[in-house]
Amino acid sequence: MSLRARCVLVVMWLMSLFAVGTLARGQAYQFNPIPEPIVVSGNDVAYRVEGWLGNAPAGRLVIRMDGRWVEPQAASMRTPRPIR
Repeated sequence: MSLRARCVLVVMWLMSLFAVGTLARGQAYQFNPIPEPIVVSGNDVAYRVEGWLGNAPAGRLVIRMDGRWVEPQAASMRTPRPIR
């Protein structure tokens, strides 16, 4: 295969990557934030809606601690050991 044919092949491949990336980006939902988050709650566990992704609400899981809604953090089940 000649050098010119390889260059054409590389340029065509890069153009196809650009086209696929552009099409994929156009298919993604845009996040539309709302001005004030809404908490949809049970007694101590809730979902804080912070915006919309298409027609679906998007937000975070929250829990009630001392009268405030806070986002829980996952704790590691194992403690790290020092390297010997």
